[in-house]
Formats: sequence, structure tokens, C-alpha cells
Amino acid sequence: MVLLTDGSLNPQQHLGIGVALLIPATALKQAVKDITAEAIAQRIVSRRFTDTSATQLEVQTAIWALTNADPIPARLYTDSQCIVRLPQRRAKLEQTNYISGAKGEPIRHADLYREYFALRDQLAFEEIKVSGHSDYRYQDTLHRIFHYVDREARRLLKQWLREIDRDGEKRL
Repeated sequence: MVLLTDGSLNPQQHLGIGVALLIPATALKQAVKDITAEAIAQRIVSRRFTDTSATQLEVQTAIWALTNADPIPARLYTDSQCIVRLPQRRAKLEQTNYISGAKGEPIRHADLYREYFALRDQLAFEEIKVSGHSDYRYQDTLHRIFHYVDREARRLLKQWLREIDRDGEKRL
């Protein structure tokens, strides 16, 4: 199994939607022409996050998706540079106990990074970077699927923001 995650953020309101798609690895071998937005959207699960930022949203989404994935994925596909680089940063983060050298204070998102690493140790998955927003005409199967995952995240965020405008409150 493979897991694709993405987030869509409204930075002014600090609201974000995290989406996840768990599919068999064999799905990445199907013909690009056979992949439809509707089929992908039907399989996507989502979660709303409040008081979040771009980096925070991507890590929160990955943690939430990995925690709820059944069966456990072998690979995590994301367009988040932060997530893909976390394994290389881990030794230094742990060596400094997640304390910033410049300020001597805990780094932002330290608790999320710890939680992510604990999940990574437990589940033993690999992170793979997907280039987001690639030209639709030149996509392979993976990028076409991710394109639809990204599109669904943006659609769900817009839907939530319309609900807020209509109701005048944040709905979780």
C-alpha cells in the first residue's frame, strides 16, 4: 500500500484541510488515461485543522493519515519538502533536543516532529517527494493521482470557507 497526503491552507484564517489517499501500490501502474478525478475523490479521506500553518498542516496531515491507515503503507508520497527532509534532519534535531541554536528555545513544531519520528519508527515507511502542480499534459500515473488529491484538498478547503462565510463561525 502507498499513502498520498496533501494539505490546503487558508493562511489568513489559519485553517487547513488535510487529505489522504491510501491505495495499493499496483494502482501506480495503471494507465494515466484510466485515472479519473471522480474515482480518486471517492477514496479520499479528509480532516479539518484549525490554528495551523503550512508546515504544521503538512506534518499534522501525515501524522493523522499514518495513524489511521489500514493497512500500513510502505511509502508516503507528499509534495511537502519539510516531510521529505525530516529523516535527514532527525539526528541533528535529536542531538540538540529540538532546541534552536540561535535562540536557545524549542524549535517550532518540535512535538509534531517527535510524533512523526515515533510513527516512522513504528511503521517503517519511506517518504517520497512528488512534484506538486506539474503540467497536466506531462504527468505520469503517480503525478496524475497526486494532481487529483491536491485538487480535492483545495476543493474541500473552499467548501469549508464557504460554510464559515455562511454560518459566521469555524466549523470543525
